[in-house]
Amino acid sequence: MDQSAAVYGLKTLKVQGFKVSTSLFIALGAVVGALLGSTASALAYRIPVGMNVTFARSECPSCHGKIAAYDNIPILSYLVLKGRCRSCHERISVSYIVLESSMSLLYATLLPLYRFGYVQIGIYLAVFIAVTGAVVDLKIRRIPNKLTYVGLLGELVLVLGRSIRSHSLAPLEHALLALIIFGGFLFVVALATKGMGLGDAKLMGVISLALSSFGLYFIFYVFLGSFALASVVGISLIVSGRASRKSAIPFGPFITLSFLLALFIPKL
Repeated sequence: MDQSAAVYGLKTLKVQGFKVSTSLFIALGAVVGALLGSTASALAYRIPVGMNVTFARSECPSCHGKIAAYDNIPILSYLVLKGRCRSCHERISVSYIVLESSMSLLYATLLPLYRFGYVQIGIYLAVFIAVTGAVVDLKIRRIPNKLTYVGLLGELVLVLGRSIRSHSLAPLEHALLALIIFGGFLFVVALATKGMGLGDAKLMGVISLALSSFGLYFIFYVFLGSFALASVVGISLIVSGRASRKSAIPFGPFITLSFLLALFIPKL
């Protein structure tokens, strides 16, 4: 994949022979990101409390009243209702609009840079899984299988699609190699120590599959960056007295942050 193919300076981008305005990509990314941010918010609320993540309707965290569709529009509904439930008027956590807005901005930036294709869809899926997993990890100190298994399956299907389309096993072989090296290493570390969870290994596996076409060195930078970020934050917390050497610090957010930095830094 040519990482220099799309940069902010371009006025138009070509998609399957058609010129598409960069502004359209930004708008599409903002809408898609807001919807994914709303989904991530719902998952981050439901998973820790054991709610059904597939069919249950959105509800108010305070009165548990079902939220109507017109009150469930990402970002807009929160602003219109001034951050309160229409039924009980209790305040709804600002974390909802923060996550929705952040995801909207994130995808509005990513889509003009990476456009569309099997590889790009894999990146967008991995970003959603990684960000949602990081938020849940901060809440309950683990990344649930409900997220990582969906991510692993989705990435494998996309890689298989690339192999079928190119009539070559190379994309599948590269993806599995990346999964084994990076996801497998963290899996062994998680089994051998108590300082890391299996969810971290699975999340790294999702990201490794998504970035397999970028090359092993690129994934290694993400891998190394996550440990570097965790070390800096961990040392800072210990020095400031807000944590001790035995304190449990979730690793998922550092994997996610390193992954996002790796996506943007080559484009700067």
